[in-house]
Amino acid sequence: MSVPTIFPKKYIYTCPVCGSDIKVSTTNGLVPASQKCSKCEFVLFFPNQPQPPPNPIIEQEAQLTEFLQTWTRWLTRAYKKSGKAGKFFILALFVGMASPFIVGTLAIVIVWLWVVPIAVTLTDRTIVFGVLFSLLTAIALKVEETARQILYGAYLTRRMRNPEKLLPS
Repeated sequence: MSVPTIFPKKYIYTCPVCGSDIKVSTTNGLVPASQKCSKCEFVLFFPNQPQPPPNPIIEQEAQLTEFLQTWTRWLTRAYKKSGKAGKFFILALFVGMASPFIVGTLAIVIVWLWVVPIAVTLTDRTIVFGVLFSLLTAIALKVEETARQILYGAYLTRRMRNPEKLLPS
């Protein structure tokens, strides 16, 4: 079992110009690159410190979280601003994305009620179920893919109100 490393929350340095104390706060045990004296404005520089390597999983999670939050805000605003036709179109896109499940369920019901009574042998029934279900699933997957592309395309081509605000500082 490893012992945790404990870092002080702040260091106190003496200003070489005026002799006052410069309190330097730390983050994860690291001091900033520089700190100003509050009395004489002297800037005290600190040598480069080893930075901990960034965790790519946490960075990807943060990027994904930010993407989902901005996408959700955009979709909510677009839904609230749109009229009846726009709301119907957005709901139609979501139904299109859910179409593999919906069409698959409908295919089973249709085959069960109409086609199975006509098919006599087990081989006929197996062929009917397999062909119909695979055809409808292929169509549903294509509809779902198209709906997803339309929605993401609309998100990516949205009008930005303040692009300067979105740039990293």
